[in-house]
Amino acid sequence: MRHELCAAENTAMVSDDIGNILVSMYRQRRKLLPTTPQSLEDAFNQFTFSCRCCARYLHLIYCLLPSKTSNCYESMWKYIQKLCEKYNLEFSPKILLVDFEKAAHDGFLAVFPNSKIKCCKFHLGQSLFRKIQILGLRNEYMKNSEIRIWLKSFFGLAFLPCTEVSDAFADLMSITPEDQTILKFSDYVLETYIYSSIFPPKIWAEIPDNEVIRTTNAAELYHRHLKDQFYLAHCSVHIVIDVLLKLQSETY
Repeated sequence: MRHELCAAENTAMVSDDIGNILVSMYRQRRKLLPTTPQSLEDAFNQFTFSCRCCARYLHLIYCLLPSKTSNCYESMWKYIQKLCEKYNLEFSPKILLVDFEKAAHDGFLAVFPNSKIKCCKFHLGQSLFRKIQILGLRNEYMKNSEIRIWLKSFFGLAFLPCTEVSDAFADLMSITPEDQTILKFSDYVLETYIYSSIFPPKIWAEIPDNEVIRTTNAAELYHRHLKDQFYLAHCSVHIVIDVLLKLQSETY
């Protein structure tokens, strides 16, 4: 633009030139600035802590995180520890029931290496069925066929002792229907949920026990109720805090 102005016979700037400059500056600035969040989920990553007490679920801690990396989760746990120490409270969870999120697992174990992680069986079933749909096996799964029986057997792995999952998986492989798509499904299960995988059986497989919580459904039900409390697409932090305080007062 400077070259064009110098080469022109009339070097005076007119209103159109100024308008073009402003538009160019605006476009360049937009490339540098983050997009405006359109909802609470876009602005923050919510992480809540619940516990079961006297047959009731109590929601104890609410965290609004800038990201979902393992470092962010680790910082969150350390911050909660410091808050508890400030009030002479010991915060040392023995078991964390959480979704299949590797970063959340790594962040938790970095602070509590001697604790255990258990994953939600409901989300395990969702993940398996989602893979069935992605591979185009949904019609076969809905039919009363050999493939349907074979696929449904994988959902039962979660109710075996973790030490028996590998042998059960091998048994299923020995009766695999002859289909290339079926092999893709078994490869996915092997690489994701069997030993030496991202989510090994020790965090999701166990014998059913009525005293043990196996899903995060109660927490998700609360999250849906929490989301219904907001009437704006993009709420300020102050509104979020007011809603949380209101829900806490209703709970207790």
